[in-house]
Parts: sequence; C-alpha cells; structure tokens
Amino acid sequence: MNKTYTRLVNYKAEVCMRETLKLKTVEVNNLLVEWNPEEMSLTATEYWSACDHIAEVFDFDWFSIESWDSTPVEGEK
Repeated sequence: MNKTYTRLVNYKAEVCMRETLKLKTVEVNNLLVEWNPEEMSLTATEYWSACDHIAEVFDFDWFSIESWDSTPVEGEK
C-alpha cells in the first residue's frame, strides 16, 4: 500500500472573472491535499491542487498561478 501524506497548500493567483473580465487576486491558505509520492511529484500535486480549487470555486475566463507551496500537516513528516 502506498503511503500518502496530508499537505496544506498555499497559493496566490490572478483570476480573470468571466462575468466582469476584471482581474482578482486570490490567496488561499491551508487547502488540505492528499499527496502520494509514488503517483505524482510534490510540485505537481501542489500546482494541480491549486488549479482544481480555482476551477471548482470561480467562474473564470483564465487564471495564472503566481506562487504556491505546502507544509506538512502537524504530526506528519
């Protein structure tokens, strides 16, 4: 069985809102994500979790993720 780790992903993105076509800066902290190192790199997991979150929450025309990182959940290494 593959070991998974829980990560808290933080990201900052520029989102062009579809309705207004105005840019909105979005900062999200502590997005809970499961990471399995045998399936995907940590960098890809962080990036795609931010993309998926934006796609689920916003009605956008386009977006650009400016930065992201993650930290382990307390008690995990």
